[in-house]
Amino acid sequence: MRVGLALVFACLATTAQAASWAETTETDYPVSKAICQTLKPLKLPMPPQKSAAACDSEDLYYGIKHPADPAAARLCALSHIPTKAEDETDPFDGRALLVTIYANGRGATRNLDIASAYACLLDGAPAEIDARILHLAAMKASPKPEPFGFCDDATSTILLNQCGAHDAAAQDVVRKKRLAALAATLAPEPAAALAKLRKAEAAFVAARGDNEVDQSGTIRVVAVLGEQETQQDAFVKTLEAVAGGRGPTADAAKFKAADAALNAAYGKVMRVKDTASWGTTDKAGIKTTQKAWLAYRDAFVALASVVPGASIDGVKANLTDARTTMLAAFLE
Repeated sequence: MRVGLALVFACLATTAQAASWAETTETDYPVSKAICQTLKPLKLPMPPQKSAAACDSEDLYYGIKHPADPAAARLCALSHIPTKAEDETDPFDGRALLVTIYANGRGATRNLDIASAYACLLDGAPAEIDARILHLAAMKASPKPEPFGFCDDATSTILLNQCGAHDAAAQDVVRKKRLAALAATLAPEPAAALAKLRKAEAAFVAARGDNEVDQSGTIRVVAVLGEQETQQDAFVKTLEAVAGGRGPTADAAKFKAADAALNAAYGKVMRVKDTASWGTTDKAGIKTTQKAWLAYRDAFVALASVVPGASIDGVKANLTDARTTMLAAFLE
């Protein structure tokens, strides 16, 4: 909602509400701290108090769920600035988003001093803050600066996970648009088969991420989302090829060989005695994922059977080979 957001600019306040990077006890980053020191007198547009406006700065700026509106995103971000820098943990809202907005000149006139001043007020890993401020300084010195992304200088576990989730959400929108465009071209029978396939694909992708990705690391969110995106991208690519008459081709003999290889790999995985290298993955999780994958393959075959010119054996062989590759990773 934009109601009341224009009131954000009713007054200008200094940055006294949050501690500047220049005032921290860090001693290893003299250049970035000096930059922040020079920017302390700069007055920034800030709300007089935290607004209760119900808006989504991330969605408004990046157009994840709705059409992008960067100007509204700026107002929304201003309304979400907390009193204390340590309370500001969302890299796509508040001051963090304002850094991006003013650095890129999208939603406001480009002003790298303002972008840097906001960056100086953010909490986070010291090396990350330093890199971001120096990044903005380099942009200011460049006649043609590259687009700025808040995740460009991410090094901390927290920010890497947040950025991974953001990227996954953005890519999901792109995939859904491609799927919607494809679905609009299908006749009723293939369209119904596609609806069932998408449910089966979603169940497999979820099972793959939950059960077959080692989640013992600190960037587990990035690892899970990355693998799920890989599977989703492969699904859309194969689907578009099949629907467009360019799908994988194979005869019954090739599928039979692929199926035999899959069964052999699965059997070997189930006979592994020492699974320590798998991290959080276990045999029960692989069995669960395999069951979801079989349902996914069957649903893809059901679609191929009602798409003119599609090779059923080609689809089965292609998906089976891909699954064998996934299982083979547990044998390395």
